[in-house]
Order: sequence, then C-alpha cells, then structure tokens
Amino acid sequence: MPWITPEGQQVELPQEIHHCNIDEPLQPSLLMHKQALLLPFTSAAEGRPFSWCSRLRRLGYSGPIVAAGELGLDRLAYAFRCGFSLAWLSDAEVGQLGPIHLRPFSHYYQGTT
Repeated sequence: MPWITPEGQQVELPQEIHHCNIDEPLQPSLLMHKQALLLPFTSAAEGRPFSWCSRLRRLGYSGPIVAAGELGLDRLAYAFRCGFSLAWLSDAEVGQLGPIHLRPFSHYYQGTT
C-alpha cells in the first residue's frame, strides 16, 4: 500500500499505530498519549475523520495521524490541510497523483490546522 506525505513522497507506515473506531464518540483524553493514530475513511462520502483529525490537532496532538481507506485524490489536499500526516492511496491513484492533487489552489480563505 502506498502511503503518501503532503509533499507526495511514498513512505512506510509508522510501526506503532493505534487504529481508531470512528463509530464511537471521540475521546481525546484516551488518544493524546498514543504515538500514531489511524483514522479510517469507510466510504467516499465519509467525513468524520476530517473532523476528528482537525479537533485532535486543535487540542494539541502532535503525533502522526494517518488517513486510510476511501479518501480519494479529490480530497487528498483537504486531508493534509486538516492535519493528516500520511494518506493511503491505491496503486491506480498513485499512478495519477500530480501536483494539482497536493496543492489545487494557490490561496485559501480558511485557515489550516
């Protein structure tokens, strides 16, 4: 599985990673001490991992947060703007990955996390 950084580089997944269950309520106090977190996108319409990531970053979580599952190229830049450190892409998506997917806009009205 290709794991992509915000710069578009392929890297290995962190060794010790905590898989989060986004079907349960977010409990930051239980996650803040974990070395790395994996937030799953269970469908192309899933948006909760964006909220979780953004909230954890605002609360001070500084470890890697990994986006896994059906993220897609169209939401890749937004995932990194929300605070994800790595994102999983399929082999086909990696073959199509270009600068436009990592930085589709030169300026944003909204701030970043």
